[in-house]
This record gives sequence, C-alpha cells and structure tokens, in this order.
Amino acid sequence: MRKELQDANEIISRQNNQKAPIVELDEKEPEHPPAVPDKVHVTEFTDAFRDSCENLPTALAIKAMKAAVGFATRDNAILRQTVAIERMPGHYRIRIGIHHRLIVRQTPGNGLQILEVIPRKELDTWIRQHAP
Repeated sequence: MRKELQDANEIISRQNNQKAPIVELDEKEPEHPPAVPDKVHVTEFTDAFRDSCENLPTALAIKAMKAAVGFATRDNAILRQTVAIERMPGHYRIRIGIHHRLIVRQTPGNGLQILEVIPRKELDTWIRQHAP
C-alpha cells in the first residue's frame, strides 16, 4: 500500500511540474449570443416610485431598479418573482426582498409604468386604494 501511495504521489508531482500549454483566448464572438427579448418595453418611473426609493435603503432601491429593468426586458429571473394582481388587469407585483414589492403596470402598446415600492404587509391596502 505504501508503495502504491508513493507511486501515486510521484505521478501527481510530475504532472504538477509539467507546464500547462498556453492557451490563447479568442476574441471571437460567442457561438450562442445572449438572447434578446422580442420586445423591450419603454419604462416610465413615476414620482411615487422615486419617493418610495428615497425612503428605502440604497441596496433595496438598487434592487428595485434592477427588477424594473429586468421586467422590461423580460428577464426570466425577474419573471419568476412576478405575480399578476388579479383585481387590477395589467398590474404586476415583483418580489424585491422578503418585505417589499415593486408594483408595475403594463400600458397599452409597448409601455411600462413603474408605480411604487411598497412594504409587503401593505399590499392589500394598496390594491384596495388603487383598484377600480
């Protein structure tokens, strides 16, 4: 057993001492370019969104803005966090943390309004206030 262990260690040390061949990196375009969404929705940030971001921690405000852009570009990671608001057609809520939701509204055509960031516990109240 000791002889086998010693032989294995010698093989490993020889392999480590050999120089790895230098591989030149190609500056070519990737074989599969990143997927571009069919439609990019023009995003409008409302004053309520701006006001709500001023009251949030910086990291959470950044996450909300990234979520808004992700929704506009139909990023799958953001779409998994998105739920339609049943009582308000065209409105969606996006999870941006444990305790906050981003409210967006899909406008006719190619537009998207980023309405507000609200605490999760106030979601029902917000819907009652804004539902027709």
